[in-house]
Amino acid sequence: MSIDLIVAKFGGWPVQDAENTDRSIDIIAQDKRIRAVIVSGPKGLTNLYEKAARDIILMNDNEETFKEIMERWGEICSGLGLNENYGSIEGDFNKKLNSYDCPSNLNDIKAKGFIDDIMRLGEYFEAKYIFAPGLNKRKIKAVFLDPEGIIYGSNNHGDASILPESAGNLRREIIEKGLIDESVVVIPGFYAYTKDGNIVTLPRGGSDTTGGFVAGALDALVYENYTNNLIRRASPDAVENALPLTELTYNEALELAYTGFGIFKDEAIVPCMEKSIPIHVINTLDPQQKTVILGDRKPDEFDITGIAYKSGFGSINMRKVLRSRQEDSALAPYVDNVESGVCEPWEFPIEQIMTSVSNVSFLIPGEKFTDETVHEIKRHLKEKFKLHENDITVSYNISVIAIVGQYMKDSIGINYRVAGALSSAGISTSHIIQGGSELSILYGIHEATPDPINAKKGVNEIYKEFFVNPVFKGFLKEQRKNI
Repeated sequence: MSIDLIVAKFGGWPVQDAENTDRSIDIIAQDKRIRAVIVSGPKGLTNLYEKAARDIILMNDNEETFKEIMERWGEICSGLGLNENYGSIEGDFNKKLNSYDCPSNLNDIKAKGFIDDIMRLGEYFEAKYIFAPGLNKRKIKAVFLDPEGIIYGSNNHGDASILPESAGNLRREIIEKGLIDESVVVIPGFYAYTKDGNIVTLPRGGSDTTGGFVAGALDALVYENYTNNLIRRASPDAVENALPLTELTYNEALELAYTGFGIFKDEAIVPCMEKSIPIHVINTLDPQQKTVILGDRKPDEFDITGIAYKSGFGSINMRKVLRSRQEDSALAPYVDNVESGVCEPWEFPIEQIMTSVSNVSFLIPGEKFTDETVHEIKRHLKEKFKLHENDITVSYNISVIAIVGQYMKDSIGINYRVAGALSSAGISTSHIIQGGSELSILYGIHEATPDPINAKKGVNEIYKEFFVNPVFKGFLKEQRKNI
């Protein structure tokens, strides 16, 4: 049951400088229902903090990086009249950097922990020394709440997930103890603590994940996600100024976020979806401009909702005739291991599985598609299924384009129009995957290099077909007239 409480998350752009931070604080001042705030670190600082940590581990000079980071904080503190907090940020940062006394090996577990501890400082400093004090300076009572002992994460450095029991911890700390009755609670996003007290960061964009989780845990009336843009009908780096999306369903948002819409994380949607909490993605520059995400929406004038892409995949294709009467039907054990990976020792997660009578193909995220793991998995497949070397083929640099739409299953010729748009641009597909939910269709695209040139071009061409000039829809109508 939701209460009259709004959870708001302010991303890297809304807090990137003093002017934007002041604008974000003003938004809170205008709506007393915003009682819990999750903040990112200022835009661009996470990369600098990561570099600073790596330089310390590898014993490289980090003076310039340190200077660049502190100049950013200096400008923000000065612009908001918080000069007294600059020294605290500098002192804490120096203390953290000087605390490392372990091997000069980036793969060492202590080194990974150190990198996480440094990388999360943007969020930590923003919440503790900038945003909460900035609210108090504006006579809005605020309190900083660190995740320690409250938000627990899995023990995966750089790739942690928030443990479910954290929801109860948050509710007890914020609601039951009455913390929000008198104060706006400011929480840093992007990181959590393990049960052993170690700091772990979530995947990049993890402040979204924290925000969605907090909204779900507190049964918020609304979860507001402030950014510098709206959710649009196509990936922003492929189609400039695509049509905005004013309404989305949870499922549509999940599909788009999963396939590369950088403006939102899929992990942020699920907690709100489970509690039926509306999500508003809001343009900080003009809060009247927003995308509303709900359980359902009315059909609009377009046959699809949006187009996204994700690059950097690899694939392994296994040629083996599969017959249901075979004793080792081959496919079943792999379907069972979609989440954990094809072969547990090599942590080889499957993104998608495509099958035919004579082939099984696995699509794998590029970061896991190393030469070593590819070698080991081929060896495993050959031994288990008595295959020859030429029965297994490997492909690199695959991008995936997704078209998503709640109502596209009711439209005729979607695949025909996508194929026509891609073909007219000279782009061929390596995979076509129809999702079981009928919400999305995925198209695998081979790239000549890691740069997703074909994917961006393909998104652009598909966008034109469905939202600008439906050439192939016109062809289809003419063909149907002649039937």
